[in-house]
Amino acid sequence: MSTKTPKNINFLSPNGFELVIQKLPHIEWFVQDVEIPGVDAPEVVQPNPLVPIKQQADQMNFSPLSISLAHDEEMKCWEELFKWKLGIAFPNESKEHADLKKGSTLPPNGLFSDLSIIVATSHHNPNLIFTFKDAFPISISSLSLTSKNTDVPTLNFTVSFSYTSFSFDRLK
Repeated sequence: MSTKTPKNINFLSPNGFELVIQKLPHIEWFVQDVEIPGVDAPEVVQPNPLVPIKQQADQMNFSPLSISLAHDEEMKCWEELFKWKLGIAFPNESKEHADLKKGSTLPPNGLFSDLSIIVATSHHNPNLIFTFKDAFPISISSLSLTSKNTDVPTLNFTVSFSYTSFSFDRLK
């Protein structure tokens, strides 16, 4: 049994975070959930006539970054993400892709954006930062509208991002 007591015994608060996307500043007001991606580096199996030998991997795999957002009344968040994805993947005309690369349509400044997730302490002070480099949307979930509800629930959607890499730093 360990006799060392940690310096800080407070638990991480699941709602003490802020999302910052350079291209999409409007979105940070509507973030509901952020799922910090998992990371793996599966072993490499070296063939051997007797027993396969497992070695450490020399590459890491990053899961997509998943963000749940509440729809704003004008659907600005969804629109900005849709235009970004449309400009990357399936523009109606080549000008849309070129404009996205130049930064003259939403979102500005090219095809990629850095994203940051700032995690706060239990006293709401910025403590940790996850930075995702060269992120871009890979999927936007569907939107379900219904006239069957008598109450007015918040409509949410999820967007998944791919990225080159991410880093984790302490702000203190």
